[in-house]
Amino acid sequence: MKDKKGTYFFFLWFGAAVSVAEIMAGAFLGPLGYKKGVVAIIIGHLIGCLILGLAGVIGQEKDMTSMETVGLSFGVYGKYLFSFLNFVQLVGWTSIMLITAANGVNQIFKGVFGYENFYLWVLIVGVLVYIWAEYSSFKYPKLNYISVVLLIILSLAMFFILINSNTNYVSSKEGVSFGLGLELSIVMPISWLPLISDYTKHGVSKLSSFLGSFFGYFIASSFMYVVGLLCSIKFNEIDIVNVLVKGNFGIGALIIVVLSTVTTTFLDVYSASISVINMKELNKKYVTMFIMVISIILAMFINMEQYENFLYLIGAVFSPLFAVVLSDYFILKNTNSNLNVIGSFVSFIIGFVFYILIKDTGTIFGVTIPVMVLTSSVSLLLKKVGGAIYGNVKQSM
Repeated sequence: MKDKKGTYFFFLWFGAAVSVAEIMAGAFLGPLGYKKGVVAIIIGHLIGCLILGLAGVIGQEKDMTSMETVGLSFGVYGKYLFSFLNFVQLVGWTSIMLITAANGVNQIFKGVFGYENFYLWVLIVGVLVYIWAEYSSFKYPKLNYISVVLLIILSLAMFFILINSNTNYVSSKEGVSFGLGLELSIVMPISWLPLISDYTKHGVSKLSSFLGSFFGYFIASSFMYVVGLLCSIKFNEIDIVNVLVKGNFGIGALIIVVLSTVTTTFLDVYSASISVINMKELNKKYVTMFIMVISIILAMFINMEQYENFLYLIGAVFSPLFAVVLSDYFILKNTNSNLNVIGSFVSFIIGFVFYILIKDTGTIFGVTIPVMVLTSSVSLLLKKVGGAIYGNVKQSM
């Protein structure tokens, strides 16, 4: 049912962007300093959110989920393949978010009440995420509005504490290039590409879906990155929870950690279930429960050390994938022929390999943008040249 307006998407994506993980990503930009760091954040998010919004337009216009839109360029087997990969990465995201939240709650409870139990917090937060995924988003959207308003108030209070801190600047040990800072800003909105159409397909219009999603995510994510940047520069600290504990933010910190995790992670869980259903028609309620059980178990036994590499891996798969989908839809007006499917896979592989080759060195424009430009160019070339050859062969028969 197409009944969701721009306000719904604004609050949905605003809530998704308010998270500890976003703050941690912003903290990596600390070595750039205030001015360059903010510039990288703004430019990167403008680019990333524009791409994200355009991907959502496809879902709204075609009334398709994200992985169904992938099928327009990669065919039914491509849809199955990338639905599976999407399921894997979304379960990974869910586990990482549960770990982050549980560690945060552990720190806060230890500081305030002298009690800690990581496994208990993983379980409790996991149950809350399941409840939110199953009951809040579509059935009770006003509940999401209220939670986001509360997060806005708490986030502003947190920001006020940071900017009024008398802590002196501490030089970071490792340098970060502007290109890498730009990449870390682009990759966060890009990471939501495999999900956005799961929601915008219900939008009443493509304009309201685009604007709500774009501004909701751009404003909140940019703000979270700036908070992380401040944490890194003023406290030489990547973990915002440590800063909040030191600042005696107490129960406010606990609410931020838990509520922000819930309003972000339920999107991963919901879309993971959609990816499974894309492969085989199953009862969504049981699929969602199964996903949460797997995520909770993984969260209890994996560590967070490879978080930054995990972001890069997501970009390596989904940035070239959606470069093909976007160029097919908006430039070629995709006809979904067998020849296009072959060209799509060849273009995707080239883009994926190119991403892996340049991810460590990067460019002045980051990694994602060069990869998407190359992938789109290769895809357009293969399909235009291939289409011309196919037409000539057909005429000669």
